[in-house]
Amino acid sequence: MGENLILEWSRDVNLHDSIPVPDSVKQTPQSIPYILKIEGIEGGQEVNLNEMLFSLTFFHVASSSFFGRTFNFSEDLTVFYHSRVADEQALGICEIIHIDRVNFSEKKLLGWCKLFCFTERGSENSPINSGSSRVLLHSQVSSLISGFSLRYSVRVYDELREIFTILPPDTFCGSHETIPGVRGRKIAENSRITMEKKANMTIQDIVVNPGYEIEQKVLVFAEKYQREKFLTQTDNRRAKVQERRILVGTHNTWTYTGNNGPDSSAVLRLEDTRLVSPSIISIKDTVDDPMVGIVFELQYMILIPKKIGESDELITINIGWAPHVGDKDGRFAVSMISGPGRSISGKMLWDISIDIEIEFDINLTGFAPRIERTVIENNPDMSNVLRENDRKAAEERRRMQDEMRRLQDELERERRKPPQQIVKEQIIPIPPPPVVIESPKKVMAEIASQTLNFTESEPLKANFTNPPDYSYLDAAVPLATTDNFDKAATQPLPKHISRADKARLVKSGMRGLLEYDASNAMYSPRLDIEAQDPLKGANFIIQFLAYRQYNNKKRLPENVCFGLRFYNFSNVITEAAHIRMEQMGIPWIIEKLNGPSSEMIVKFEIEACEWDIVDFAKYLMRKTLLVEIWDLASHMILGFCKIPLIEMLRQGRPSVVVTKEYPVCDEFNGDHFGSLQILLRNVGVQSAIRMQPSQNPLKITGGQAKHKYRARAKQLVVTQNEPPVPIGNDENRKRLRVLEYKKSMKKPGDETWEQEKELNEIIMIRENRKPLVIKQALREYLSNAQKLYVRPGQVLAFEFILHNPHDFEECFTMDISDEDLKVIVSPMEWQWWVSNKNFDRPIDYDILSEEFSIVLRPGETCPIIFKYFSWTPTSKVISTWVNQSKGSPLCALELEIVPEACPVDYVFHFYECENRNVKLRLPPLYLYDCPSKPIIQCSSPKTVVQWEGDNEISIEIKVPPAPDTLTFNIIAYESPYCEEVKANWEIKLHSLVGMDISVNMGQNTMVRVTCPGDEARTVSLFSSNDLMVTFPPPHNKPFTLMPRTVNNLPVMVRSDTPIAQNVRVHCVDVFHKQLVHAWVLKIQTTGTNITQSFELKCPMNCLTEKRVPFVNRSQSWANFHFRSSNTRILEVKENKFALEAGARGFIAIVITPPPVPAVAEVSVFANDSEENIFECLMFKLDFMP
Repeated sequence: MGENLILEWSRDVNLHDSIPVPDSVKQTPQSIPYILKIEGIEGGQEVNLNEMLFSLTFFHVASSSFFGRTFNFSEDLTVFYHSRVADEQALGICEIIHIDRVNFSEKKLLGWCKLFCFTERGSENSPINSGSSRVLLHSQVSSLISGFSLRYSVRVYDELREIFTILPPDTFCGSHETIPGVRGRKIAENSRITMEKKANMTIQDIVVNPGYEIEQKVLVFAEKYQREKFLTQTDNRRAKVQERRILVGTHNTWTYTGNNGPDSSAVLRLEDTRLVSPSIISIKDTVDDPMVGIVFELQYMILIPKKIGESDELITINIGWAPHVGDKDGRFAVSMISGPGRSISGKMLWDISIDIEIEFDINLTGFAPRIERTVIENNPDMSNVLRENDRKAAEERRRMQDEMRRLQDELERERRKPPQQIVKEQIIPIPPPPVVIESPKKVMAEIASQTLNFTESEPLKANFTNPPDYSYLDAAVPLATTDNFDKAATQPLPKHISRADKARLVKSGMRGLLEYDASNAMYSPRLDIEAQDPLKGANFIIQFLAYRQYNNKKRLPENVCFGLRFYNFSNVITEAAHIRMEQMGIPWIIEKLNGPSSEMIVKFEIEACEWDIVDFAKYLMRKTLLVEIWDLASHMILGFCKIPLIEMLRQGRPSVVVTKEYPVCDEFNGDHFGSLQILLRNVGVQSAIRMQPSQNPLKITGGQAKHKYRARAKQLVVTQNEPPVPIGNDENRKRLRVLEYKKSMKKPGDETWEQEKELNEIIMIRENRKPLVIKQALREYLSNAQKLYVRPGQVLAFEFILHNPHDFEECFTMDISDEDLKVIVSPMEWQWWVSNKNFDRPIDYDILSEEFSIVLRPGETCPIIFKYFSWTPTSKVISTWVNQSKGSPLCALELEIVPEACPVDYVFHFYECENRNVKLRLPPLYLYDCPSKPIIQCSSPKTVVQWEGDNEISIEIKVPPAPDTLTFNIIAYESPYCEEVKANWEIKLHSLVGMDISVNMGQNTMVRVTCPGDEARTVSLFSSNDLMVTFPPPHNKPFTLMPRTVNNLPVMVRSDTPIAQNVRVHCVDVFHKQLVHAWVLKIQTTGTNITQSFELKCPMNCLTEKRVPFVNRSQSWANFHFRSSNTRILEVKENKFALEAGARGFIAIVITPPPVPAVAEVSVFANDSEENIFECLMFKLDFMP
């Protein structure tokens, strides 16, 4: 029976196949259902419709192409379909064929006509053309049949909307056809169209046999693809399997249910010659029909190496597909259909010459169909069972809640230890059932280890021994914020600026918005295209357009400025910007506060890198730009936004323009309170640096070029026929005048005097020529001068070829004038550089001594690797001499050090009390567990940096005196030899005057801070957390700071959470915009007595309003104020009312459910106007589905 079902299913799939809609056809977002009726043929004589066969399809005039499915019908002249097409040039074409009722094989084409199928039409006639409709493909004109026309009607048929998910668009369907998934399997006019009941289904224990043979065939195909396309040899770098996947979807012979192809997938790994998936695939809302099949597709992702210096290419190979039709419960084996050809989803199947039978072994588990809530409530027995299940689930949730509270308390105690940690009050979610979730890196590492255990194939071992580059996975990871990092998974993504917003910006005077926006991110941009681009330089322009404020979120002030760290430029703070605030919901224009132009533009001019012409392209491909938003009034960072730069790669184009809206996050808690609309433009320009790649081909080492320098011994020769040098010394001129005088007084025949004179002249000439001779000799020795472009914290290695020109064995010693330049002596390190960075292999790895000495035989040559490493490189010249055993120099090497700035990935700001030893923690840096943690080093020698847990870094450091700012960098490397920087984080530690404060939760506490006054100033006080730290009048407005005295300033502190908090207070000069003084308040909160406790059960799908009783327990009348500790979950509607002594009132609260089932605790604080009375009401909320 199963084989018959598969044959019937395959036949129906081929019967229902259709041609996709051309790309040029205009379409609407929503599909519209139609019903078309053929009412008759009008002409000179009566026509019997029972003798006619109608063939109906779609045609687009502009592209001259047919699309959809050709549908033939004769008896029932009603046709159903739905479509998103809204193009006037899209028509329906109906061919009319006459059938001989005596001999059915005899058919005669009468003609064809055009039908307007995509708009509602009453009964109307369409003239019939002679011949075949194929003349439309050649744009030919056909003649009309005089007097004959086809009468038809088209109207919208809403009953068809119920089956949109199982009926493909632009496909004609008749009432006589079978549609699996429809109740009764057929549709008809004037009858209710509904779908069959739906059920949930899981697929597990997926096994593909034989997996090892498939792996070998794929790798052989990949190596052939590599040789033929990139003309590269496969001896050293081979293609690697990046990922194996199995795609799963359900198909009802018409389309994939949902019309979106296979929507579930699982990762496969190689185990004991089989491909096995440890994951469980859950398919929800599966139509309960035997003819709804499950389709499996096998897919490989292969990383193909290109030429050296070019990025690898990631290709996807579709191996084959297999259907399963019939039972949905049990274990089954299905055979795979391999390439060449296409899969049922339209993917091209690659021909990898598989001549073996491949089977999918699967385990299907079907669950009962879903039961609506109303059915359960109307059945008393089912309601009792439901209540019992709810009671058990509530008990389990309470148990989990107690355990989570215990864990939270332990975590809270740990978090109180470090001084810099600000955590929001959390909603504790109910843990979901355990599901195996593995990161791509972990899966790849596991596959490699298991493959190496059983395989004997050397090529396959080599593929897994050489680990692939997973850096593209890190590019998708969001940057860390100072809040819980689990928010990064749900943070909003950048989106395109809508046309309405763009029109509003153009009308306000913004330029450049009408240029072509090419912001479609490429999946795998290629560095070889960037290297071949003749425009090596670039003008990178960042224009801040507008700011969109979210409702009920923190508001930005009117005047701000932006800070950013772009490429290797220093930190840039823009000019003051003004936000033109308007009504909520529309973007607020950003304009320059002062200046002739109102546009807020930052421009960077980038010259081509002399040592790596694709260095800027690598930065754009791998990095994210961080933009900080500063408040001009308070001198505080309000938030930041992150801009992925991969879309700015030009890829051979002259320029790229991207206009997008990027979410803005709060500096402390990571909340998204707004978004920035930014225009980015990357314009290619001719570089001022002349690049001649043919003279010096690049060999990349740690992101920089590796050069090979050859030095040979040169003899120092001083010629005898050199012209005399003028004597410029005053002492020598004086001696010459004396000699001239003696010569004039010389008696004839005095030979002694003449000889003395010649000797003195020789001595003077020799003394004057000595500096020139030495300089000339040094210039000849240092003829190998080279420039080294170095970056802080990154090793630059280069190779020096040393040759023994003598005919005897000699010992050479290298004398280096700078301690930052060293020779690699360690055999292990030397072997690593040769193996990983393509340096020349030496004679022996232990040939060098610790004193940088080497013995070479006559005529022998040996490559020596130098490395330069410094945290603070400066412009200087380093000389390296190669001396022989007797001390005479053989040759020399002169290196000119050219420092360059290193791009910064992220800037972390910490604000700490002065002169304290603190332990700082960077937030989690990865969303997944790293198989191997990067090696980290710090540029500050007195700082201890180490890993804490799986993905956090701790920093132990002493804070300098206030108001200093200590800046240092933490750099992560892949290897211990620091040749390539994986990440560079800049840490700014701001030292402030500190104060430790202990307060009761929910109650106001008054403290005073001291501020010395140097002169009379008008100042204002600002707080980094306005809800926790405020200033009582008159200090909540600008006031005068008294000179030559210590001013005591009052500060009001109120904390609604038991978590330790750090809050900054700034005193700013109002007129000079100068930061006068700053403090950091370390607030420790102790618990308060709970006067009342409430346990409430709330639904998940709607807001809940409650009225809670409250009694005035005092002996007098009081006006009470009410405040919630978490307004996102519980909000007090009337936060103020008065009660007599002993009177009872009701607090109206509104509860907003979280997105997932959870348990939360929220406090409501009540106090009177004089703050003599204080009460705490605890609400324990249980959100249930």
